[in-house]
Amino acid sequence: MSGHIVCSNQLQQLLVSVSKHFYLQKNGLFKYQEKPLQVSTANVWKSKKRHLVYYVLLDRFSGNFFYEVAVSSSLIPLADFLHYAWCAEKEDDHFHGMPEVISVPKLISLPGLSAGLRGLGVEVIHPSSGFASGIHIIKELEDNIAFYLGQLSIQSLEALRRLKKKVYRYKLQPYSGEDKILKWRENLPQGHPRAVGPYHEFKQYFPEPGEETPGSLMLRSESPQQYPAERPPLRTFFDEPISDVKYDPEKLDKAQDYVFEAWNKDYRQDLIGMACKALSISLYCADAYNLLAWESRDLQEKLFLFKKGITAAELSLGELFFWENEGNFWNVIEARPYMRSLEGLARCYWEMGDLEQAIELFYELLRLNPGDNQGIRYLLACSLLEGGRDAEFAEFIEEHGDEASCFMVYSEALWAFRTGDPWKDGRLREALAENSYVPPYLLGEKWVPYRLPASYSHGSEEEAVLYAKEARAAWKNNAEALVWLKEMTAAFNGEP
Repeated sequence: MSGHIVCSNQLQQLLVSVSKHFYLQKNGLFKYQEKPLQVSTANVWKSKKRHLVYYVLLDRFSGNFFYEVAVSSSLIPLADFLHYAWCAEKEDDHFHGMPEVISVPKLISLPGLSAGLRGLGVEVIHPSSGFASGIHIIKELEDNIAFYLGQLSIQSLEALRRLKKKVYRYKLQPYSGEDKILKWRENLPQGHPRAVGPYHEFKQYFPEPGEETPGSLMLRSESPQQYPAERPPLRTFFDEPISDVKYDPEKLDKAQDYVFEAWNKDYRQDLIGMACKALSISLYCADAYNLLAWESRDLQEKLFLFKKGITAAELSLGELFFWENEGNFWNVIEARPYMRSLEGLARCYWEMGDLEQAIELFYELLRLNPGDNQGIRYLLACSLLEGGRDAEFAEFIEEHGDEASCFMVYSEALWAFRTGDPWKDGRLREALAENSYVPPYLLGEKWVPYRLPASYSHGSEEEAVLYAKEARAAWKNNAEALVWLKEMTAAFNGEP
C-alpha cells in the first residue's frame, strides 16, 4: 500500500506511543528521566507512574498529521481521538476528513475498533514489521516537545497542549523545506476530505464503554462532549486560587528560605524545582513565582507568573500595609517580592508592545518607592521616548534630569534631538563622554547579547549593553536620530 499512495487522505496511520522519558509527578508537573523507562502500550496500565502518551494520526502521502497528548491514568478513547482528528470544526483544522484506508498497529487494534471503522467505510490494515511504521514521527514529536517544554517553568499537561501550535508550525510549515499542510490540501482527491459526521452517530459503530479488555486503550467515552481538547485539565498548584488557601506566615517564611536557597543554584532545573517546592509549602510566596517567571522563556507564561506573584504579595501584605508604607516600600523587606513582581509585569507588557500598561506600572513603582532602588526611572525614560510621549518626558527630566548617568544622558540627548532642542549636540557629547561604548549597540554595529550582564560599573561596556537593551527601540523609531548619533560619534572620536 505504501508504494501506491498517490494522494492525500488515501492512507492514514494511527500511532499510540508511551513516552520512555516523560512522566507526571504528584504536583502535576512533568519529570524528564534520561534513562529510558521500560514501558509500552502493552504494560503501561501496570505502571505506578503516570506516563505521557502520544496519539498521532499521520497522512502517509503528505506527512501532515494531527496529535494529542494524554497521561496513562487518563487515556483518550481511540474512537474519540479519531473522531476529533477527522472533524473539521476544531482549532487544529489543518488536518481533517476520514481516509480510505487506515493503518493500525496490531498492539492497539482491538476487534471493536476495526469493526467500527469498517462500518464507517474505512478499510483497516495492520502494518507488517517491514512497513514504515512512522515511529520516527514519535521520536521527532518528543524531541520537539522536550525542546519547547524546556523553555517553560510550568511543565504541565495543559502547557503541553498550548505548545501544539509551535510544534505544528515547526514540523509542518518549516522556514525552509516542504509545506506539508499545503501539499495535503493541494492533493486531496475528489470527494475529500470525507466528513466524519456528528459524534452521537459516529459512536454507534463502536462498543459501549466498559466492554474493553482490562488494561487496553478505551474505545470511546460515554459522553459525546469528551473530545480530547475538551477533557478536564489535570490541575497543578498553579491553578489553585491563592485565596482559597489559609495564609500562614510561618509557612511563607519557610517557603522564602527555599527561594533564597534556589538563588544559589547553578542549574536551571534545580532552581525551578526549589521554586516549586517553595510553592508547595506556601502559595503566598511571591518570590517563588518571580523566580519561575525569570527562568521562563515564554512571554505569556512570564506574564501569568508575575500576576500570580502580585496576587500572592497583595494577599499576604494586606490592604493596610500598602496605605501605611506608601513611599517606603523597598525599605520594608516583606514588600520587595511585590516590587519585583510589579517590575516583572511591567517589563512583560513593555515587551508585548503594551506601552501604556507598562508606563502605568512604572509610575506606580516610583510612587511606592520614590528612592527607586530598582532603577525604574531608567525604564520609564526609555518607554516614554519609545511611545513618543515627549511632553511627559520633559516633565520627567525636571525631576531626574540632574543625574549624570549613561541611562539618563543618552535618553535626554534623544529627546533633545526629537524636540529640536538647540543644546542637543552638547547633550550628546556629554553622553559620549559618560560612556563611549553605547553607540555601536544602538547603531546595530554590535549585537546586544542574549545573556545580559549581571552587574556593571560606571562607563563600562556592560553598562552600555544594559542601556541599549532598553533604549534601542526608542532610537530605532527615529532614523534621523541614528544618522545624527553616527555623525556625532565619529566627530567625537576624531574620525574624518
